[in-house]
Amino acid sequence: PPAQVKGILENLYEEQNWESLVKAAEARIGEFIYWLDLHFYAGQSLASMGDQYEKAHEELCRETAYFLHRFPGIESMEFSDGTPFASEETRKWLQGISLAASASISEDAYPSEAALKQMVQDVVTAEINKARGLAKKRKLVEAISLLQDHLRSAYSDRERLLWRLGICQVLLEGKKGFLAVPHLDQILHYVDTYCLEQWEPELALKALKMTWAALSTSANTEDKKRAEQVLGRIARLDATEALKLKPRL
Repeated sequence: PPAQVKGILENLYEEQNWESLVKAAEARIGEFIYWLDLHFYAGQSLASMGDQYEKAHEELCRETAYFLHRFPGIESMEFSDGTPFASEETRKWLQGISLAASASISEDAYPSEAALKQMVQDVVTAEINKARGLAKKRKLVEAISLLQDHLRSAYSDRERLLWRLGICQVLLEGKKGFLAVPHLDQILHYVDTYCLEQWEPELALKALKMTWAALSTSANTEDKKRAEQVLGRIARLDATEALKLKPRL
């Protein structure tokens, strides 16, 4: 997270400017989904803003508690720049809401696995669109840097796959497909390791299509051969999609 943003949030917290703090924190949660200090700032603000915000505070605490339940130990991790996901003060707050949640909320009350996946997907989609917008303004370096930062802080391999697909998409649209090729081995590794063709065919198809697109732009003979192999895998999953990619099979 940028030092300037951290400074602004810390100042608002010290000033007890709750309304501005909750707006500033919530505006960044989508961009830094693992920066748990944002949840702390939002939670403290809502708790201090009166009874009309009680339900919003309870919902925030419930969702944050589930996030910790879903990713145990995440509060002890750090970003690539050394910033902890959660400060010492935030960790104390997280411990409190986790204990309260475990005592009062049943497992059935937590968001479903599908809902959590959709939440992550929504964040990834929004950030990829932001990167594409930067690339269209001839700011390709900034666009890739944005996605690369998210890739470094990703918690799961599934999320890393989504960010790599985004990086490849922006590079291909920016006519830099050759720079996407180094990501392809890792993308295929995720597909194979987690048997996505069997368990998540839609995500597997998306990954294979991106791989085919990148390999097809390469002038390298071996890459062309790999593209044909990937096309065969696409055809096994969805022959219609394979025909769209290469009508003259």
